[in-house]
Amino acid sequence: MYSYSPFPKFQLKKRLITNKTNPIIIPRLRNLRGYKLPVIVGGSTPRLIVYRRPTGELVYSGYVGHLMHCFEQKYNCSLIQPVPLTENTLVPARQLIGAVRNGSVQFAFAATYPGMPLQGYTYPFEILNWCIMLPVPSPVPSSELYSRVLDLPTFLIVLGSLGLISAILSFTLWRYGYRVQPYEFLLHNNCLRGALGQSFNEVLRAPLLVRGIYLEICVLGFLLTAWYNSYFSAYITSSPKQKPFTSYDSILNSDLKVVIWTSEYQTLLRYDRQIRKYEAIFKIEPDFEKYLKMRDSFNTLYGYAMPIQKWNIIKQQQMVFSSILFTMREDLCFYQGVPIMFPIAENSVFREPLERLIGEVTATGLMVHWRDMAFSEMIKAGKLRLVDLGKPKEFRAMQLMDLSDILMAGGLMMTLALAVFGLEQLWFHKMRLRRYLREGLKIAKQLVHLK
Repeated sequence: MYSYSPFPKFQLKKRLITNKTNPIIIPRLRNLRGYKLPVIVGGSTPRLIVYRRPTGELVYSGYVGHLMHCFEQKYNCSLIQPVPLTENTLVPARQLIGAVRNGSVQFAFAATYPGMPLQGYTYPFEILNWCIMLPVPSPVPSSELYSRVLDLPTFLIVLGSLGLISAILSFTLWRYGYRVQPYEFLLHNNCLRGALGQSFNEVLRAPLLVRGIYLEICVLGFLLTAWYNSYFSAYITSSPKQKPFTSYDSILNSDLKVVIWTSEYQTLLRYDRQIRKYEAIFKIEPDFEKYLKMRDSFNTLYGYAMPIQKWNIIKQQQMVFSSILFTMREDLCFYQGVPIMFPIAENSVFREPLERLIGEVTATGLMVHWRDMAFSEMIKAGKLRLVDLGKPKEFRAMQLMDLSDILMAGGLMMTLALAVFGLEQLWFHKMRLRRYLREGLKIAKQLVHLK
């Protein structure tokens, strides 16, 4: 029987087949006998981590790097790269598909989204969820704390209570023969001063019912003062946050931009064309290296589109921060369950061993173990530093701008008071003003006749 051995180099062989020959057909792909297999490598952290040891040895780690080592050891081969990837080189995975399609390499260790047709890709290497990392809502400005404590519904309830007590007090005083002004039925001076915690004058020899109403006003003043001080103190010590983003529309209505790489945005449109109506929320970055630097900078002025695997690294990194900077909502994912595959040459004989290895490392839990190791490996490679980038809480004295809303309200009330005072003066001196106007008109008419 004539056969051949393709590895490590092509050889024809002549074999004698007997009853004891087993197996007749030898599985050649289980041992490549040191064959130098041409591949190409690319991608970003945490899938692929490239660094040099102090000895100068180039190391590929991350779960793609570990898969490369497993392939070499399992099938007894050497992976060679036409253009070796170094620690200073950053090549997006999608840019390496062309090297596979033109036959330069057998396959690419560059996990990426599949295109059509699917025959040019391996069995899924991982299942991807692509979501948005958003900055943690910022604290409410100090100037808004006053209005937060006493919001409009609460203010109307307090005002209604004061109006009701004023009406009861005024009606009671009127029934007992005391003089009451008409406006005091709407808001009595004693009721307002008592609610604000100020002293006020009682009527002489007040009846028991009136004294009970006065006591009620005092209790209301204590309750309002205690309630406002407790809420305001709680807000000062633990400032409330702005409303978080709960949908694409809430992001669209804000000033926040989500940074995304151009190629990933085009892929996003291919999977979900309805996202085009939210195009305004994106800051599309064509430069891949600049995009990665922005994503890893923890700049809270932007949100960032990223896979859930990268978010797991950032979540662990934030554990050393004095305060959390970013969060991720899984209900704001662009898409979930997208297969990530390796590009491979069509009809490549190495498809079967590569897919078998992917299935084995997934079934044995090695893939999960490699993902858990990615954080420590990035620290070891110098790709990640445990530096506190959080914003620690610091004591800050009250500033004039913290009272901006109060000063504005005070200014409006002062303007209103001056306007009312001016109208009162006009009303009080209306007769004198009419006389002055008549005399002025007479003088004007006389001057006209003289001319």
